[in-house]
Order: sequence, then structure tokens, then C-alpha cells
Amino acid sequence: MKATINTIVLLIILATVTGCAGLAESVVDPQGRTQRVQAQEKTKQDEALAQGKQADADKADADARARAAEADAQADTAEAQADQARSKAFTDLGEAIKDAGQNNTPLVVAIIAILLIAGWAVWNANQTTVAVAQSGQPRLLPAPPAAQLIAVPPAVQLIADRHGLTPVHDGLVWTLQDEHGNIVQRQKLLTAK
Repeated sequence: MKATINTIVLLIILATVTGCAGLAESVVDPQGRTQRVQAQEKTKQDEALAQGKQADADKADADARARAAEADAQADTAEAQADQARSKAFTDLGEAIKDAGQNNTPLVVAIIAILLIAGWAVWNANQTTVAVAQSGQPRLLPAPPAAQLIAVPPAVQLIADRHGLTPVHDGLVWTLQDEHGNIVQRQKLLTAK
């Protein structure tokens, strides 16, 4: 029991000394205590100011995000309106074509015939080009009249001058010919080196 009383007395003395530490500190070093208290208050004020600035920055960031979201919403609305307008335009075009087909059948038939003829012409030209390419024989076109001569590209002229050849455009590609008219190089081989 005596040990318990001693422990309690020791704890009371310790609590008293700890509680009076500020008082003792003020008595021993009054200027230092005041400065420490002021420094602690200044630190608390600085922390509060920093938290206020952070709160302002967070608010500005939230405002910016809200404005960006609003701009995105407006852009989405504008895109939806544009899609709606395009859809209406295509619907109107379909209706116009339908009306034209009902009222102007000969005109529609003529347009379809023209499209078919044009398609056949493109297909036929493609087949002719493929046949010529597969035959290996170049299809030479007549030389253009003197008034329609094409200017020689500088790279082609440079290569021709280096090898003593004459650049000639046959209507399709540039060729380099020797003095006898024999083709030495074709356009795909002509590069400035």
C-alpha cells in the first residue's frame, strides 16, 4: 500500500511540475517564452493562410472544370443539332429524289443511263490500261504539237545532261533518248543522284 501511495504522490508531483513547466519557463526566460508563443501563433496563422490559398486554388480548379464541362455539353448539343440537320437534309434529299422519280421519270432514266455509260467508259479504260501494262509494250502517243510542249523538270534535265541524252515526254512519262531515238531510261528510273 505504501508503494501505491508513493506512486500516486510521485504522479501528482510529476503532473504539477509538468503543468507548471510553462510558468517556470516564463519565470526563467520570459522573452524566449513570448517569442516561442508568437512563433507558434505565426506558424498557425501561416498554416491557416496556406489552407485558405489552397481552398481558393481548389475552388478555381473546380470552377474551371465546371466551365469545361459546360463547354463540352454545349459542344455535344451543337453536334447533336448538326447531326439532326444533316439527317433532315438527307431525308429532304431522299424525298426530292422520290418526287423527281415520280414526276420526271424520263429525266431519271436519262441520268441513270449517263451514269451507266460513264461507268462503262471508266471500266473500259481501266481494262485497256491493264491490257497494255500486261503486254509489256508501251503505248506511245503522238508527240504533242510544238505549242503544247511541256517544260522539262530540272531533275530530268540534270540527268539527261549528265549522260548526254535528250529528255522527251511521250504524253504519259518522261523518257531519256540517245541520239538515235532509242529509249535509255523511263520516268520511274529517273532520279536525281
